[in-house]
Amino acid sequence: MLFGRLVKEKRGIEGLSQDGLAGKCGLAKARISDIEKGKIGNPQAKTVDALCVALNISREERAACHAAPMSSLPPRLLEQVARNFGRKMPDATEEELEAFLMAKAEEFREMRERLKRMAETESRISELIKAANAALGEGDFGTADDLLKEAEVVQLQLSTLSLEKQVQLRIERGNVALVNGNVGAAADHFERSSRYFSGIDVVLEARNRHQCATLLRYHGYRYKSHEALYAARSALQQNLGILQKEIHTETWCQTKNALGGVSVRLSQFDVPESAMSHLSDAKGHYEDVRAVTSEEVLPKMFATAGLDLANIYSDRRFAKSDADDETNLQFALSLQFAALRFFFQSR
Repeated sequence: MLFGRLVKEKRGIEGLSQDGLAGKCGLAKARISDIEKGKIGNPQAKTVDALCVALNISREERAACHAAPMSSLPPRLLEQVARNFGRKMPDATEEELEAFLMAKAEEFREMRERLKRMAETESRISELIKAANAALGEGDFGTADDLLKEAEVVQLQLSTLSLEKQVQLRIERGNVALVNGNVGAAADHFERSSRYFSGIDVVLEARNRHQCATLLRYHGYRYKSHEALYAARSALQQNLGILQKEIHTETWCQTKNALGGVSVRLSQFDVPESAMSHLSDAKGHYEDVRAVTSEEVLPKMFATAGLDLANIYSDRRFAKSDADDETNLQFALSLQFAALRFFFQSR
């Protein structure tokens, strides 16, 4: 069940329909649907491998699906997140509460692992210096020199990566805020982490902001939070302000496709009266990507945007009459066939 939920969330982040995912990984759409719904609780290893490759699911994320994450939450944190859940969703079922707590536990575990890895480098320097001191006390100057030399190398690596580490620490502050349900604070930390690159490297700034927007999107999809989705949209729009379509075409298209995905989700999670406006925004983003790509130029972007655009055209609300609806559906089918042909050929 956890793996199925992860597949569905990752598919949303990648902006793929079930048809698109089926084309990328070679599985039947019905099988993907059954996995996402939890009807297949223990899919075959080759099926899991194919989905992990297609959706960029990490080894850690995959392993977390086989753990019992609720027990990994400290009692006080468990109490706090449950209380926050009760305030935000007072009418939730026990099943929804369990899913919420398990998701929070997974976030908590991943964050603790990242912080542990970040601390390992500095603790290594401390250990080396202590060992060098001990060697000096024994009169073993050669060993002491070797240990200090290794500490020097580690410190040099730290200095080289200082900006990257500063950025990562700020991102982790954002992750802490997300675990606590404070989307506004998280978005602020994520934006500050991106601005460390401002005036230094546009591509790095845009890449970091896109990754942070993905964290917000993931939170928004998982908890149906329109607040997180609006924050993700704002971040992605910031990238459009610094990227030049003619120079950074692929990154620009990636941003546009992501904005389309955010708009689609907003049409589901925001107030009902805004649904059509969000869907129209999504349609515009996908069409913008199709305007600068083709089957020869950035074909994957072209195909992905085509699949997502097909889903928009399949919505009956975009048709003014039955005739319009039939025309839209025919166009949607042509987009789907073309995209699936590309994904099948590129496997």
